[in-house]
Amino acid sequence: PFADEWKELENLVSNEFQSLIDELVKEKIVVPEVGYELQSDDGEIVAEAELAWETNKLVVLSQQQNCYTEIFSNEGWKVFVIESAIEQIDSIVSYVK
Repeated sequence: PFADEWKELENLVSNEFQSLIDELVKEKIVVPEVGYELQSDDGEIVAEAELAWETNKLVVLSQQQNCYTEIFSNEGWKVFVIESAIEQIDSIVSYVK
């Protein structure tokens, strides 16, 4: 069930993501991948994201992953950093729904 998938995800993400996860659960959107690794064409990991919706090309980065913003953006991803993600929850939901 849907709620179980989110529950499992809550156990995997860092504490700074809990309030965002709570909001996303209410929106009933697709469960993202946790610990996403963006790879170059030759398979090298070039960036990481705490949460990723690969089919929508949207990521939410932790504060420490902020350095990957430009890499994801250059590859055509929509990027949110956790501090601003909660304020921009409507944007995230509209991209993913």
